[in-house]
Amino acid sequence: MSFHEWLSWMFDTYTKIKHAEISTTLWALWFARNRLVLEGTNQDVGELVVFVRSYCAQLTVLAGGVLQASSNATARWYPPPRDFVKVNVDAGFQLGQKKASSGVVTRYENGQILGACSRTTYLVLFVFAADAIAVTHGLRFAYELRFLSVILEEDSKLVIEKICSDKEDLSEISVFIWEAKEFSKFFHSCCFQFVGRFANSTAHAMAKDGLSCDEDRFWVEEASTVVVAAAAEDRRPLDPP
Repeated sequence: MSFHEWLSWMFDTYTKIKHAEISTTLWALWFARNRLVLEGTNQDVGELVVFVRSYCAQLTVLAGGVLQASSNATARWYPPPRDFVKVNVDAGFQLGQKKASSGVVTRYENGQILGACSRTTYLVLFVFAADAIAVTHGLRFAYELRFLSVILEEDSKLVIEKICSDKEDLSEISVFIWEAKEFSKFFHSCCFQFVGRFANSTAHAMAKDGLSCDEDRFWVEEASTVVVAAAAEDRRPLDPP
């Protein structure tokens, strides 16, 4: 049969859940083919399998309504309680370069930036790994600044759920989940929260800015210009209804 007939048969034969896997697999194969032809890079089959599984898992989360668009639209950053430091983390990711950038911003109850950093990691195969690595970098940075009580916020619900779960994680990011749980024990108090992207804009700006660099960068009581602007926006009062 022709490719069109074969593809139609695949969609008619399998369930809607499998449709996403089929489409993602075809997309990944075509992307790998283009890299081979245009760049001479032969992508490992195992890497393709990990990417397809990770991407399909993210699609499942989105399809299940875990990330509510309506709530994200109204969500915003809120300062932590007294004596706590809020640590916002996010990840930038470039699949072609297998490059991840962790953005970390720490703030006190008045919204003041206590420290910020961007850290680059290579040989990262999928976005969930980048998000999990960002969490470990955020905890390490907060510990190095000697904070005792922290609230860490991330906009990857899957990663936060895995860290908060008592069940053993057997996924591809299990080593990073284990590391985050172990690192959290160094604090007097440490909790993890999922937030929408709008409420995590400062860390997102830090991670995006970090993708343009090949070296780690650190600030104490300040941050890059784009992050300072995003933090100022977080402190802006809500418009009256």
